[in-house]
Amino acid sequence: MMFCFHYQVFCTDHVEQKKELIQALIKDRQLSKVPRIEQPTLIIWGEQDRIFPQELGYRLEKHIGDNAKLVMIKNAGHAVNIEKPKEFAKNLKSFLIDSRLSPRSKSSSHRHKHFLIWPSS
Repeated sequence: MMFCFHYQVFCTDHVEQKKELIQALIKDRQLSKVPRIEQPTLIIWGEQDRIFPQELGYRLEKHIGDNAKLVMIKNAGHAVNIEKPKEFAKNLKSFLIDSRLSPRSKSSSHRHKHFLIWPSS
């Protein structure tokens, strides 16, 4: 019952208004103004996301640079963690234990990792 309420309120109510607001924010926000993240960063994106186009995921990955890893999940929309929980968990687990991205790795001088579910609702 709670899931149905959450889904209706956050996913179906005022969809057009939300899209217009997000599009306006995206157009006005340049990635050059977003601070750089220097820690290893995982970006998980739904290939079918109709709220934020794939292009933004690729732009974000490029902006962060070599420390970013973008995973595009097939047949998933904006709520990747809900729509494809096994793939989501597999990629998150892989990212957290991957030696190349590990904070203990010799190539990494950082202590933290960033995991972005961005954009998120």
